[in-house]
Amino acid sequence: MKKMINFTIIFVTVLSLTFILTTQVNAAKKVTLTYYAGKGYFKSESNQSRHKILIKNRIYKKRGYAPAIRREGYVFNGWYTQKKGGIKYTSSKKITKSIKLYAHWVKKYKVNTNYFVPIGMKCNSLSDYEPYWGNLKIIKMKKGSFYYNYTLSNEKDDYFYIGTRDNALSINPSSYKCFYADMNCKLKNIINIRKATNLKTFLKKLDIKRYNYDSSYRYLEFVYGSTRYPEETTDTDIVWQITLNSKVQVTPDTIVSFEANDDWKQY
Repeated sequence: MKKMINFTIIFVTVLSLTFILTTQVNAAKKVTLTYYAGKGYFKSESNQSRHKILIKNRIYKKRGYAPAIRREGYVFNGWYTQKKGGIKYTSSKKITKSIKLYAHWVKKYKVNTNYFVPIGMKCNSLSDYEPYWGNLKIIKMKKGSFYYNYTLSNEKDDYFYIGTRDNALSINPSSYKCFYADMNCKLKNIINIRKATNLKTFLKKLDIKRYNYDSSYRYLEFVYGSTRYPEETTDTDIVWQITLNSKVQVTPDTIVSFEANDDWKQY
């Protein structure tokens, strides 16, 4: 009986040691991750490939570090096991074998930043705005307590709100200054959007990572672009303000307004 017990103890001990050694060997084993940039390129040393990089990784460890990658006019959208489609490998994905990973991309929107320039300008006349906003006409003029407030429109049906201390846009004297108050523009006149787009894709195509979104009102705001005030030596951020539709989408006709604000914060 004692011999049987001793044999069992020895067997279990040997089995345990074998398991530990096997685990240690496997943990020490390294596999190769091959990254392909596709139509992008790696920001690598001169003696390294700009389109293919090999990195050793311990088996059963997280993927972790990946090389920095660029492609003009596109936003990087992750590493996948196939050139099109495939399984996405995030930095937390455990590696169980050598594998090839391919960069996926999302094409950026082209942004008409001309609209932002007059936000920081003080103009003498209506014509000073037109190189940036197109041909303008006065839709409405209202005299306030301290200012004349003008509503302007261009040929694209965007609306601009301008203020001045005097009836400057009507009599147009060069001594009076006009200043930007607000604008309501169709999104398709600012970016090359062609169809209804969900929130995630919209932000991805603008490469926006910091934003505020209130789901109760479907209200979105973020910083993109800048303007320069005459008295300032640095640029001021432009905050986009958008209300999404009931499907939490933006469309070509979605209205966007802009505010110059250096104090915007993500909450």
